[in-house]
Amino acid sequence: MANVGLQFQASAGDADPQTRPLLLLGQLHHLHRVPWSHVRGKLQPRVTEELWQAALSTLNPNPTDSCPLYLNYATVAALPSRVSRHNSPSAAHFLTRLVRTCLPPGTHRCILMVCERADAFASACALARAFPLFTHRSGASRRMEKKTVTVEFFLVGQDNGPVEVSTLQCLANATEGVRLAARIVDTPCNEMNTDTFLEEIKKVGKDVGITPTIIRDEELKTRGFGGIYGVGKAAVHPPALAILSHTPDGATQTIAWVGKGIVYDTGGLSIKGKRKESRRLRLSLLENTHLTNGSFLCSVGARVTWHQTSMPGMKRDCGGAAAILGAFRAAVKQGFKDNLHAVFCLAENSVGPNATRPDDIHLLYSGKTVEINNTDAEGRLVLADGVSYACKDLGADIILDMATLTGAQSIATGKYHAAVLTNSAEWEAACVKAGRKCGDLVHPLVYCPELHFSEFTSAVADMKNSVADRDNSPSSCAGLFIASHIGFDWPGVWVHVDIAAPVHAGERATGFGVALLLALFGRASEDPLLNLVSPLGCEVDAQEEDSERDSKRRRLV
Repeated sequence: MANVGLQFQASAGDADPQTRPLLLLGQLHHLHRVPWSHVRGKLQPRVTEELWQAALSTLNPNPTDSCPLYLNYATVAALPSRVSRHNSPSAAHFLTRLVRTCLPPGTHRCILMVCERADAFASACALARAFPLFTHRSGASRRMEKKTVTVEFFLVGQDNGPVEVSTLQCLANATEGVRLAARIVDTPCNEMNTDTFLEEIKKVGKDVGITPTIIRDEELKTRGFGGIYGVGKAAVHPPALAILSHTPDGATQTIAWVGKGIVYDTGGLSIKGKRKESRRLRLSLLENTHLTNGSFLCSVGARVTWHQTSMPGMKRDCGGAAAILGAFRAAVKQGFKDNLHAVFCLAENSVGPNATRPDDIHLLYSGKTVEINNTDAEGRLVLADGVSYACKDLGADIILDMATLTGAQSIATGKYHAAVLTNSAEWEAACVKAGRKCGDLVHPLVYCPELHFSEFTSAVADMKNSVADRDNSPSSCAGLFIASHIGFDWPGVWVHVDIAAPVHAGERATGFGVALLLALFGRASEDPLLNLVSPLGCEVDAQEEDSERDSKRRRLV
């Protein structure tokens, strides 16, 4: 997949499927609305109209289904006919899976995506996730031939006109952003260190005509960025704060996206090593009984603890910064109308003689002191410096930080939904709506600093960096730590998005967050498609929204 180029075209043209394999994809009731005249040139002479209709009649998606039309050269696949209210109407996650399993092999292939216009953006981003860019398989390096997948959208429903050139360009920019973010997250730290990440930022800056501001190493310490410096000072490649600033004429507000860019997280001196899953069982006393699978079992009394390694995969801890980089590139290319700053908090949380110790106290950029009681709670430290900079130096009206922050996020909102924590009810609702529109699903966390922030109480500093009680909404508390460095009484909008689980699916990065940022801030763009998927700025009252939802449900049924 690494050498696959995605091309979005208004019309993919006609071709024998044996020459150009084809995947036709959509919800079943949408596929039935595609006239034979439109697909005939892409299927003949291998598939007749009778065979096409017979294939459609055999599909029974539960939740998905597929049917080969001609050997492995042409396939039609159906998405779920309906989804729940917390899922995306585009069924984006199922779409990615179907492309991975059903797209026929070949050098030049075609996907005909059948959907409503409102689902085109989410569908395109879901398609992009099926084609990751990074690989170091030796066989891939020997295959120099570039592969292409041409994507054509056939729009059904009320707004079913042809796909405009501007829409195709928006889809191309968005999917390039998704694949860029996924590539950075997939790349291991021996290559994607802080130096390399800065080069990625510089490349994007050059692409959009912006020179980044970079503060790093000892300058971070001198200028008071104790969070970023403290986390990254033990690594071979020094930590950095990098800023890309887009400041167009006529801007009416200033937005800052702040990304956690921990290129690798060992946990520091509070080293990750093992993850514990405890069970209470009535067993006789066992003493460090070694098991055949390489793990070991230890017990005291009736508590049995399984120890499993948890450090592999920590290359993904830069997922927030990667998503912001991909989204910033696409947003600027699509004509972002407001001031937009992308702030990257880059460090490697390493172990060494210079590493931060538990009990150390750091002075952060906010002017507040933090007692370190867990060096593995490092993401909130770098983000605290980032949001403080966005507030004090950039004068942001809206600050959104995005991070793979807590393992507890997957317990709170699951593998597919990112967690959102914000001081604004309007923006909380907007994040949820944007997630459904773009396929990057989001669900709220409890926002209650007056009950939760006491978890960080310190006897010797302004706060500790990790909670006293891990059973008390740890994902919410972690986000509140970040917010405390701009102040809970700050009059602007603060949004925290924890993407720890959805940043990857299995062993592959998803590029999660790019589509969400583009959709959430779509009203600040000049692009009609981003305007369409944005939930902000739409004057839709509750009655109209309910009517729209009921209409959608009827169409799905």
